[in-house]
Amino acid sequence: MIGLEPYLTKLYKKNPDIKTLVASFRRPVPENLVYYRRLYRELRLIIKNNFAKCFLQVMDILEITEGIPHIIRGSSGSSLTCYLLGITSFDPIVYNISLARFMNSKRKGLPDIDIDFPYNKRDYIFQKIYEKWGNKVARISNHNMYHERSALREAIRDEGFRKRLPKYFSMNKLFEPETAKAIKEKKEDLIGTFRCYSLHCGGVVIFDEEIPQEMLLKDTQLKLNKDDVENEGFIKIDILSNRGLAQLFSISSTPLNEYPRNDLGTMKTLIYGDNIGLTFAESPGMRKLFLKYQPKNVDEIAKCLALIRPSASHSYHGHKEKALIYDDDAIQYIQEILDCDEGTADQYRKAFSKNKRREKEEFIKLIEHKPNKKDIIENLNNLRYYSFCKSHAYSYAQLVWALAYNKTHNPREFILGTLNHTCSMYRTWVHMCEAKRYGLEPTIGKRPWKIVKDKLVSRSSFSVIVKSEPWAEYKKYGYWTSREFLPGMYYKKQNNKVFFRGLIAAYRTYKGKTLFVTLGYDNGKYIDIAIKKKTAVSKRDIIEGEGYYSGFMVNATKFVIAYNKMPNHNQGQV
Repeated sequence: MIGLEPYLTKLYKKNPDIKTLVASFRRPVPENLVYYRRLYRELRLIIKNNFAKCFLQVMDILEITEGIPHIIRGSSGSSLTCYLLGITSFDPIVYNISLARFMNSKRKGLPDIDIDFPYNKRDYIFQKIYEKWGNKVARISNHNMYHERSALREAIRDEGFRKRLPKYFSMNKLFEPETAKAIKEKKEDLIGTFRCYSLHCGGVVIFDEEIPQEMLLKDTQLKLNKDDVENEGFIKIDILSNRGLAQLFSISSTPLNEYPRNDLGTMKTLIYGDNIGLTFAESPGMRKLFLKYQPKNVDEIAKCLALIRPSASHSYHGHKEKALIYDDDAIQYIQEILDCDEGTADQYRKAFSKNKRREKEEFIKLIEHKPNKKDIIENLNNLRYYSFCKSHAYSYAQLVWALAYNKTHNPREFILGTLNHTCSMYRTWVHMCEAKRYGLEPTIGKRPWKIVKDKLVSRSSFSVIVKSEPWAEYKKYGYWTSREFLPGMYYKKQNNKVFFRGLIAAYRTYKGKTLFVTLGYDNGKYIDIAIKKKTAVSKRDIIEGEGYYSGFMVNATKFVIAYNKMPNHNQGQV
């Protein structure tokens, strides 16, 4: 087989930065024609669009943050170049991820390379960036525009009304008819206009020279927003924070791509839905997906992470001719329909994703002759909902697999990392009960925690090591210290009927009607119930009732929601 070097020599002559880029590879290029062709194609696109500097700037950032773990979010994980540079941690060829979502022949703007760092290291990373580039680097801004509510309030202030406005108010009660009319007209004029600047969550721009003062809002903040940066052709790199990374690397320093790929214990953790503490995958919805699809590897976790998003869920469960689980699937789907190149297909994907009317109408004309035209349009219209590109799903799936591995093999360290670093949708007692499953005895206190023998002890100076009755502890601190679950909870099945009494672990509403509640009835044991009406549970503790088991959820037919004390059967609110 002819080596890669003859092809690269030609590319070096076209753009000297390519030689610097290849010299920066941290991984060897496999001696395989598939890799040679993919890399050659990528490097040609990088030369054509002058993208090399973008990759090199990311490498500069990773160099000054050496030793701090990172993962990539977004589409850059589809790039073999990024993998060989060590920017990403999974091989896109092994996982069959096409390049089109990141770079293609029709894309002119610079590709996004967004870097996730542990949340507790991000300020340090910004400090290192400022130290290296000084007055050549700044954060970008958000341009906040007036919307319906903010425009109305501003119009009211313009009329000289300076009193505090309640959340809901009547214009007719506050103002005379003529004043109310003037306010409404002013509001309409304001909607869509510029309101104020705010700091972007992580976008930075590194200039070749000192930043012109007219571009600066503050010393380290640009007036430009992300669209302005793209229009000007500047390179934007997002420095983002990730609690799951901090959680994982407080447990183990093992690189993400070095975890065993076929560990049976990790598979069991996932297929049994034992997902509490798995950042990005611990919701009740993810537990149901794990129980349903039985993920046994990174590929299958990635599918579950994508399916929890509304775009993939609508497409997958709509019995379409082809389910669009990832953005990448939509590109291939359009490519097959139109028999076009990936670049053209990606343009139409974006048209449906961003609801661009002109481009959508253009696509619809191209498929007028298709007998399944209606199904195709309906399927692609799902793209306007939130979705994952394939490489983003795989990046997070790799992190979830590593967390699940540690939950299986290093459970005490795992729960310590969970308690110290995560912000969960679950109530405080849930993770404390998980700690009890692994033989740890909680004490009363506040994070950060440490393990002393078999006890979870707070490192904070105001830790209180005082025990009291479990229900009193729960009401005061949000959890209790005894190993036993709160008494009186149960889950019983009689034929298809279910009887339950459990402590509220988490809840959410859906379309303002159905309330989904996760209840705990013993350490590590949970059930999900659906209540067919909007119900206030935010300050409640226990739900008792009955219903029918359907799939992975109990549809409650009768229930009682308890107030602020341990209820008996006659207390509560129906």
